Amino acid sequence: MITGTYLAERRSMQTACYDIVSAHHTSDLDGSPGSRPPTSSSSKRRRRPRALANVTRCTVLPALASIDILSKDEQGLDANEKASKPRQGSRLHHGRANVFIGGLDTPVPSDQEFHAWLAPPTPTPTPRARTTPPTTNTSKSPKLFSFKIILHRKSFADSTNTTDRVVSCLEDVFGVDTKTAERMVDFSDRQLFRVVGVCSDHTEALRRAQNLRNRGLMVTVTTVPVESGPCDEAQVVLKNRHSNYGDLFREGLKGTGESCERRTWTPLAVLPPAEENAGTGWHNIESGIRVMPEDAVEAFFTKEEERLQRQQERQQRQQQQLQQQPHMQAEKVTCSQPKFRDLVAKHRSTLEVAAKQVTMETEEEVETAVEVEASGAVTTVAVQETPKQINMARKEACRMLRLFVFGKVGNEDAKTTAERDRVLCGSIGTKEEMLELYNVWAMLDDDASGRADITEFRRLAEANLQEYIRLHGTVGAVFDPMANFLPWVKGGIAGNVEDSTKFIKKLCDKLVPLLLGKKSSFTMEDMVRLMWPCAQPPEIKTMLSWCKDFRSMKRACRVRTPPVLDVDELEGLSSVFHHIQDGSGVLTWQELVSRGLHDPEEEETRQSPLGVLQFCELMCPSGYRAHANALVGSDPLGNRVIYDEKLGSWRLEAF
Repeated sequence: MITGTYLAERRSMQTACYDIVSAHHTSDLDGSPGSRPPTSSSSKRRRRPRALANVTRCTVLPALASIDILSKDEQGLDANEKASKPRQGSRLHHGRANVFIGGLDTPVPSDQEFHAWLAPPTPTPTPRARTTPPTTNTSKSPKLFSFKIILHRKSFADSTNTTDRVVSCLEDVFGVDTKTAERMVDFSDRQLFRVVGVCSDHTEALRRAQNLRNRGLMVTVTTVPVESGPCDEAQVVLKNRHSNYGDLFREGLKGTGESCERRTWTPLAVLPPAEENAGTGWHNIESGIRVMPEDAVEAFFTKEEERLQRQQERQQRQQQQLQQQPHMQAEKVTCSQPKFRDLVAKHRSTLEVAAKQVTMETEEEVETAVEVEASGAVTTVAVQETPKQINMARKEACRMLRLFVFGKVGNEDAKTTAERDRVLCGSIGTKEEMLELYNVWAMLDDDASGRADITEFRRLAEANLQEYIRLHGTVGAVFDPMANFLPWVKGGIAGNVEDSTKFIKKLCDKLVPLLLGKKSSFTMEDMVRLMWPCAQPPEIKTMLSWCKDFRSMKRACRVRTPPVLDVDELEGLSSVFHHIQDGSGVLTWQELVSRGLHDPEEEETRQSPLGVLQFCELMCPSGYRAHANALVGSDPLGNRVIYDEKLGSWRLEAF
């Protein structure tokens, strides 16, 4: 730190720049000839103006370290703010310099005057420099939007997207329960879109939509305006926004006297005004990505069947309209009307559809129709697809798959070829048949994916065959170890192990080209189409809806498997049985009633005697089953539960 006497010398009149010189150079500034050193001609040319010597004065200043005002920016302004106003600051400095030149005519200015002259000017804020945010017109409420996620019906064009899989995807993405998800995918006959979710955040809507697209579904996001509600964070952000830049500039220029008017151009031609609300709500919809089906051939035939079905429905409506018209009286028929033969030729397609609706359910009706046809009274029309139109490979696969699922084909009592092929003409199965098919499919699709391959099919058949071999000959009267076997095993086909192995191999070879085709897996719908070759899409939809009801019923009536009774308690019940019985090894219901062990009102409905295991099952405490092979038991509340072979689980007996 250097202390002493210094002089602030202004270097130029155009800029506010100063030089700090020491006190021994003041002789040059005072103008005394004795102290001025000799100068050359070149130094004379660089001599300062005379007027500048009058401006500059010498005074005693504090130390350089304490002159803070020389090292500061203008009133703490940063470099950006100084750079933005160079011309204004220069004008203020020049003005203060002129005032100081006129005010320093006194011989000795005071230190306060000199410090005041050195202080930088304070910039005067202009209306442009306001930092307060402009206030917007809050008379109009901000317009809010909601983002709806729309599921397309074309998502089900892919055979992998079954209803169960789509319901599972909606449960995972939106976190809803099963019933709500099922309502989301419940498309009507003519409905092409379903709204499956509504989000207030656009990013969240896009994220959920992309998650559904990754799972193979076809969805889009649309923006829909909603009514303004209570003010929230989103509305606060919208209030501080402007509709365009013109409003923003006009709001910022208020109070400055300047205007921001939009240029108006004179149009060369006046166009008609656009219709109001044209396309409102759909201009922001995202275009969906068309996903090609996995099997293009199968998709083509499916679309062809749907087209034929719509054509048949249209023809049926036309037929109903014709039937509703009043019949013309015979006396009103004139020669100008067309002939009956021409009418038949004109409405041939309508008459064929009407004839196909006639069904022959009983054998007597078929025989009567054959007799009438032989007499030449009428000409019958084929009700359904005849077995001759089904190739031999499909017939053989249909019989083998029916044998695998039902344990029988259904034509075992037939005597002729026509009677044996009649089972192939059925267009829809019964609920009992669909329940058996559902139980087999539940064992095939153990992972609940909705699809199965031929490897799982072969593994299930071989596992049932091996279990039968292990338990062969152990069938008892109380417990049947074949309860969970496939019908073809219980039907006696598995009696010859070698023949059953050949049957499994032949079955798989027949089903691979028909069930799979070019695909690597098959669904339950593929099995339905193969077992009922003449079934149309409405019948297939009905049978699949029955399977859906079976799944819901299984979930509703299923109860937890009751635990097995302790061995000591089972031995106690067995001792009671041997103490009561008279040495015959069985107990009658009369003996139980006489000893007070059973209700006398149920004596009339019970006729068969009881063995030791049946007695233990009858007297088993609540919440248990008597032994591991027992098919009856009770829950902790005392309600009787049984093992349902068709459902493959325990359920309440009174369900």
